[in-house]
Formats: sequence, C-alpha cells, structure tokens
Amino acid sequence: MPGKNIFNCVVIGPSGKLLDCKTTSVVFPAHDGQVGVWYNHMPMFCKLGLGIVRVARAACETEPAGGGEDVLLLVDGGFVVVCSNLLKVISYDVILPAELKPEGIEQIIAGITKKLSSGQADQHQRQHLSKKLALLQHLSLSSMLDSQSPAFAGASLSLQQGAGIKRR
Repeated sequence: MPGKNIFNCVVIGPSGKLLDCKTTSVVFPAHDGQVGVWYNHMPMFCKLGLGIVRVARAACETEPAGGGEDVLLLVDGGFVVVCSNLLKVISYDVILPAELKPEGIEQIIAGITKKLSSGQADQHQRQHLSKKLALLQHLSLSSMLDSQSPAFAGASLSLQQGAGIKRR
C-alpha cells in the first residue's frame, strides 16, 4: 500500500531548510556511532557527529525531482530530534553535494586543505578536518559517478556503502 511506513525528514543548516521530504529510512552519524531510524521510531534526542546522512527519499517538496533516490549529506555537528514520525536534523555545517557545482565542492576541499596545511590546527582538529575532507571527496566522487552513464552505477553504489573510503 503506497504511503505506508513513511515519515517526514527535515534537514536544517546555518543557511536554512535544505531538505524537507517523506522518507522510508534515515541513517545518520551520532557522536557515538551510526543510528538508523524507520517509521514509528521511539522518540529521541541525539548529538550529531561528523559523517554522512543517508535519507531514503519517498518524495520531496524542496527538490524538483520526484523521489525514490537516496539523498546524501555531509554533516558536522548538531542535533537530531525524532518524535511522532518526524526526524529533524539541525546541523552546524551541512554540505549537500548534489546541489553544488563541481567548482563549489573544489572550493570547499581547497579551504579544508589550506586549513590542514596551515599548521595552526592541533592534532584533534587535523584529524577532524582530515576525516571531513575524506568524506567530502567520497561524496563528490559518488555524485560524479551517479551523473555518469549507467555503467558506473554499481561502482557508485559500492562507494556509497563505504567501500571506497580509505585513509591515507
């Protein structure tokens, strides 16, 4: 039956609402590990970590495309609230690679690389920035592969499942 086991997902960043959609599941990086949420999940309030949020989209109001594709976002800190079949992500820093042009992603990568090479960050900050850089590169490669021919679809899927992330 259509519409069964679907709940609402809203993602809010510093620039405002980035995503408002109906979904079948959401996986997000909590401060202490990955959390998956489905329809009728128990109410919770959770601190976000750094990582990729995967929204299995059913239909979105803020995006011109219909639905059915996963939306991937890079989040860095914030909170998630789940209550009454509504999941809200409120993040300090959200990057939605599908909405950025390649030049925009390159600028973000260059900014992180510059911070890493400046020598002003302590070891914890360098580790955090390195992880953020690796995740952003992973997401940008995934979105690039998705926009290519269907021959890349399998490679993109395996990358989105985390097979392609390796620390140097």
